[in-house]
Amino acid sequence: MYQIVYDKILFIAMMCFSFFIASYTVSMNKSASRFKLLGWTFFIPFGLCCSIFIFSPNTSFNLILSFSEFCLSVGILILMLYPYNSGKQKSVTAIIVVLTVLISAYVIKSEQFIYYSMSANLRNILTAVCIITAIVLNKKRSEDQKLTRPLIIWFIGIALGLTESQKYINEAILLIKLSAYASFLYYFFWTTHNALIKKIEESEKLMESMKNSLNREVKKRVFEIEKSNERLLEISKTDMLTNTFNKITILNIIEKLISSKRVEVFSILMFDIDNFKTINDSLGHVTGDKCLKTLSVIASGNIREVDYIGRYGGDEFIIVLPTLTENEARFVAERFRKKVNETSNPKFSISIGISTYPYDGQTVRELISAADKGLYKAKSKGKNTICHASLF
Repeated sequence: MYQIVYDKILFIAMMCFSFFIASYTVSMNKSASRFKLLGWTFFIPFGLCCSIFIFSPNTSFNLILSFSEFCLSVGILILMLYPYNSGKQKSVTAIIVVLTVLISAYVIKSEQFIYYSMSANLRNILTAVCIITAIVLNKKRSEDQKLTRPLIIWFIGIALGLTESQKYINEAILLIKLSAYASFLYYFFWTTHNALIKKIEESEKLMESMKNSLNREVKKRVFEIEKSNERLLEISKTDMLTNTFNKITILNIIEKLISSKRVEVFSILMFDIDNFKTINDSLGHVTGDKCLKTLSVIASGNIREVDYIGRYGGDEFIIVLPTLTENEARFVAERFRKKVNETSNPKFSISIGISTYPYDGQTVRELISAADKGLYKAKSKGKNTICHASLF
């Protein structure tokens, strides 16, 4: 009586565990592998149990269970014997399903099925031999040693069936086989879960790498845009011919110095090339441009880093000298004038007008006007000289 109950329990357990193992492995493991084929082999006991139970209800649960276990052990052994080929994954899967259907049909229609006529010990021996051979092959291949545990537990359950009937032996077989099925389920769940976690970690690393690459590329692009904007800003502030500040920028610099509370005094020099129109008319505009470039280079080389030079228009330039008084500005202007006077090819000279904040004006217009008057005064004195509108 108890034996029938135990057989029913094992039969139901075999069906349930086989179904979960096969469906879970196939659905969660999308890549071709020996592991996935191993999961497909559990379709064999599930298919046999279902078909024989439905279409051959007179067959005992013990025979169905025993035959299903034997076919499962043979399927696992075959997978261990033959080298795995990922290119034949679909073909092997189809063979497993088709063979399960054919074997089920043959067993159901066969009146004298040879496996059923064997003794219980012989059936157990055949299954045990397949399992122990699979264990040895798995150990030898060193592919997946975690598969060894459920195989050993299953082997122990089958081996106990060879012993003479003793007290609690059936209960022990029931518990061990249930443990074996559960161990198989845990093995497939654990392996699939770890594979998924590994893929997630790889994806996260790839995402992090892509994010870092994207951040680097964005920073690079931002840096390039900032540099480009800086260049554009410099271009917008710079006179292209002489590479000095343009008129708007140099006037803004004077305005900022006036509005700054830290600057109490500063001077400006306004100068131009003597007889520049004659140079352009007689020697050409190319030579005139050369004079302008030479003048800007000499001016830049004779002022401090804190000073500013800009092209006011035509051949007129302005130099801003923060913190310098009239006399200090005159010294700078005289040194600059002499340096220009030494030039040749072509030779030219300059006239310079000086104004100083706040004595000559407290606005940009007033300072420029005062410096321009000084420049006009220098021209009227014969050029190539330095003048202040009222002082010298």
